[in-house]
Amino acid sequence: MINAEMDKLETEKQSQKEEEERLRHEREEREKLRAEKLKEMRAYLEQKSFDEIYPEYSKNPVHIIRRSLRRLISLIRQDGAVIREGDSDDPKLIERIAAEAAAKAQAQRDEKEMAEMQVLYEKYAPNFRQRTKQRFKALFAKKRKKVYVMPAQMPVQRSPKEQRAYDRQMKELFRKYHVSFITKLVRKIKKEY
Repeated sequence: MINAEMDKLETEKQSQKEEEERLRHEREEREKLRAEKLKEMRAYLEQKSFDEIYPEYSKNPVHIIRRSLRRLISLIRQDGAVIREGDSDDPKLIERIAAEAAAKAQAQRDEKEMAEMQVLYEKYAPNFRQRTKQRFKALFAKKRKKVYVMPAQMPVQRSPKEQRAYDRQMKELFRKYHVSFITKLVRKIKKEY
């Protein structure tokens, strides 16, 4: 029993070491890629002339206004080309941006689903507020023309003579089997007393 627990602890420690080693290796790979990217950026910026670089970093109000307008336009268009919190290779920043995008998409899906569910709740499981709303709708709504549904069984087509004979037969059956309200009341009283 103790040996099993010791083995379990050793395997957990071993898996933790492997995980730490993997994370360290990934971190080193990211640092290498970042260093290469920074070298490329430095070479690119060194090739640029001063006149191209100056407006991007100047504190001159004209350039600040121009940069702010560009940022505002990109925010309005939501293209994200100009503002990307810096073109970074920081994995945490990339994860955060991806998480924000996923959260926004999820919120939109939830909102759409909520609207659909609200329609279903109003129809099939109304609460007090929805019943009240429905009553007001029914009270103030225009009277809709009644839609007559076709009967499940079409009536039999008879000639006038056959129809009169059928009506006479129905009247006779009605007289024979019909029990009036007064007769029912008398029978009930007799049965009770």
